[in-house]
This record gives sequence, structure tokens and C-alpha cells, in this order.
Amino acid sequence: MSEKKKHLLVTLDDEYLDKAADVIRRLKKAGLTRVKYLDSVGIASGQALPSKIGALKKISGVRSVEESVPIQLPPPDAPIQ
Repeated sequence: MSEKKKHLLVTLDDEYLDKAADVIRRLKKAGLTRVKYLDSVGIASGQALPSKIGALKKISGVRSVEESVPIQLPPPDAPIQ
């Protein structure tokens, strides 16, 4: 059975924010695809196979790698819980 890519959020260390382009390049080389970087908050989003997550966490400048989980809000007319 083949692995399915997971949606990930990668937070950069504060001291690497000025070197974000280099960190992003290394993330891509390590297997992160469809990368979008939000420079105002120092977070990159992308996709990777679960087997690549360990390598992504070891990259200098990476503070954390977390799986992005979808959030579903109830419709506006739903009763208050």
C-alpha cells in the first residue's frame, strides 16, 4: 500500500526568518511539495509523505512540523451548542 501525502505546517525558528529562502529550499529538497511560505508569521505549508517528516524536522531553522487538520465550522443557522 502506498503512502498518502499529508498536509503539513512547518514553523521556522525566529533566528532563521531572515534566511527563510534557504530553509524553504532545504525543505523542498527533503520532500516538502506544494510549498507556500507566509513570511509574516514564519510558517510554510506544504505536503509530504509521512516517511519524510522526520527528515523535515531535522533541518536547521525548523522549529516544528505539524500535520494540518481541517476545521469544520457549523452552518450559520445551526443551533448553539
